[in-house]
Amino acid sequence: RQEEDALTLLLDAAIRGGLDRTLPWPPLPLLLSSPYLNPPRPYLDRLLTPPPASPPASPPASLTLLSAAPSASGFHGARGLAGYIPRLYAAIEAMLADSAKRAAAPVRLLHYARPDWTYHAKGFWLWPPPAEDAADAPSEDRHPLLSVIGSSNLSERSTNRDLELSMCIVTTDPSVRAQL
Repeated sequence: RQEEDALTLLLDAAIRGGLDRTLPWPPLPLLLSSPYLNPPRPYLDRLLTPPPASPPASPPASLTLLSAAPSASGFHGARGLAGYIPRLYAAIEAMLADSAKRAAAPVRLLHYARPDWTYHAKGFWLWPPPAEDAADAPSEDRHPLLSVIGSSNLSERSTNRDLELSMCIVTTDPSVRAQL
């Protein structure tokens, strides 16, 4: 359960800002990418909870979820029951988008689609808080500070049924951040 515990902590820190009252920071923009978007309940609880109103000067975090469009699924066009998998995930994503809208959570759902390509990117990235004037922000502020990469789809199955391997990279080095 280490990945679940770590990602839950990272989601809390990003969405609510800071780890606790003694170590505050503003909400952080994040990107969660999974080819099979079906976040487990602990992740959903955080993603679908609007950030607290304090500090009032901090805008809500930008929460972007990126997944395969049905046409970019490795199961697209498969025979038998496997052919329904892209539609199943599209239905799960539609429910997630509807839940986010009802909760007024700042979640943005994006799909990857490119003719004749499949999408299997997975990971979790955090950026520094946006600068007041993004045009004046140093270029390194446009690169992530933290990346979780590995084999996990960051989904219900990978959390509760599979043994996955992930790694968290945290850096302030501008060249490493640009590569992330």
